[in-house]
Amino acid sequence: MSNGIGELIDAELNEETAATEVADYLLHTEEDMMQHEYSWRIGEDDIDFDDEEVRADYEKFVHGRAQDRVEEAISELSWLSVEDGKIHIWRSITVKPDWVQRGITERPIGICWSHVESAAEAHFGSFSEGNREVTLHALVAIGDVNWQASVTLNAQCEEEREIRVREDALVEVLSATWSSEERGGAFVKEEIGLVLPAGRTALAPPEFA
Repeated sequence: MSNGIGELIDAELNEETAATEVADYLLHTEEDMMQHEYSWRIGEDDIDFDDEEVRADYEKFVHGRAQDRVEEAISELSWLSVEDGKIHIWRSITVKPDWVQRGITERPIGICWSHVESAAEAHFGSFSEGNREVTLHALVAIGDVNWQASVTLNAQCEEEREIRVREDALVEVLSATWSSEERGGAFVKEEIGLVLPAGRTALAPPEFA
C-alpha cells in the first residue's frame, strides 16, 4: 500500500532539473572523488581534464552519476514511514538557555529538517552566553514538504537526510531535547505540543499570530 510520498514526488519533481543541480554540485564540491571514479571507469590514471573532448566525456559521466543519485534519493524518501499523512522530522539549532520556555514562538521554527534524528545537526550559532544545542522532534504533512528540494539535497549529500519543508507549512513540534550541564551532561526531553509556522509565509495559528 502506497504511503503517498511516491505520488507526490512523481507530481512535483523535475528529475532533469534535480540531476543538473546535483551534477553541478558534484563537479564543484566533490571533484576529486568524481575524477577518481571517472579514471577508474575508463581505466586510465593520467588524464588531462582540460582537454575539451575529455572534459565533455567526464561531465557526461558526472551527469550520469547525478541521475543515479537522484534515483537513489527518490527511492529512500519514498519509503519514509507515514502516519496519518505526516512524517517525523528533526532539527537541531543553537539557542539561548530559556529558548524552549520563552522564545520558541518568537519566529518561524525553520524549513531545514532531517528525516533521521542522528543526522540533525546545528550548522550555525554560537555556544557563548550559555547557549546550547537543542534537537526538535516534529511532524509535518507530506503535502507540506518541498520534494523537489528534498530529493535534490539528499542526492547532493547523502549524509544530510534532508527534508526541506515549504515556507508556508505548519509544523507540529512534539518535543525538544538537549544536554543539561546541571545534570552532568544527561539529556533532558521536554514535551512541546505546539503547531508552529515553518517559514515567514506560513499562516500562524491564532495564538501565535
